[in-house]
Amino acid sequence: MRRTDSAAARFVHGTARLFASWANDFEKHVNQLPRFDPDRAVEAGGDPNIAYYHSYWRLAPDEVLLVSATPPECDYWNFQLANHWLESLDYRWSRIHVNKHTAVYEPDGSVRVAIAHRDPGLPNWLDTCGHAQGTMCLRWVRAKEHPEPRTRVVRLAELGRG
Repeated sequence: MRRTDSAAARFVHGTARLFASWANDFEKHVNQLPRFDPDRAVEAGGDPNIAYYHSYWRLAPDEVLLVSATPPECDYWNFQLANHWLESLDYRWSRIHVNKHTAVYEPDGSVRVAIAHRDPGLPNWLDTCGHAQGTMCLRWVRAKEHPEPRTRVVRLAELGRG
């Protein structure tokens, strides 16, 4: 094996191990969205100007995960769904992310994101693309504050959509 082949193989192995480790850690707080350790993010190459909130989601077919937050003053923010390996779900055919410019805001300036297997009839619905579980990430870029998002799982029937 050539030297560059060996380096590439080590990189791929290390990246897969890192993402698997993160996903396993995120599973410790399923359907919650705590802040990711800023030092750990920077150590992995993350931008120190970004506050990351990473976690794991898991939903039954009749459940909706509601994520609510009031975005702080910041350059940009986004929320995205991914699979277990932190790979983006299929954004070409499904809405799997929302950001500062695409979100529908509540009158008080807050945002509520609805993650579900089918459209619950709420603004900011993100499609699980047939996955029963995966990872999720919220980012505040150059934010003045870092508000903790609130999460709760409800049944579609509670929303009048069951």
